[in-house]
Amino acid sequence: MVHSFDPGALLSQLYVLPGDVKVRLRLTQRRDERAIRTLLSRRVGGQPDEFEVLRVMRFDPQRLAICATTLLAGVETLVGVGTIRLDPPRPHESPEPELLLVDERIGHSLEQLLRGALCGRAEAIARDRAA
Repeated sequence: MVHSFDPGALLSQLYVLPGDVKVRLRLTQRRDERAIRTLLSRRVGGQPDEFEVLRVMRFDPQRLAICATTLLAGVETLVGVGTIRLDPPRPHESPEPELLLVDERIGHSLEQLLRGALCGRAEAIARDRAA
């Protein structure tokens, strides 16, 4: 699967989704922990696994974690998060996200944007490491 872009240094630019929702992609930060816990708890219907939370939050040179934020009621709100391993993919395989969570208020287009950003960045890093 060919992904549309490598966000690289452009992570902080605004992306306009259907419904005129503007989101910004960036690397996860420590301050995102509560919002990430909320997204994870919605997925599991209860308390998220502590290991999974730490896996998203901890720096790991073999994993990329990107989140999406938007303004909701005038407050910057984390509405999506995804992670992807940066191991070189097998020949003829594209990297795929390990985790991809989006706020249901934003929808499928945010999931597609995050998937493209994660996969595109992972492919670019793999190309750079191979060079």
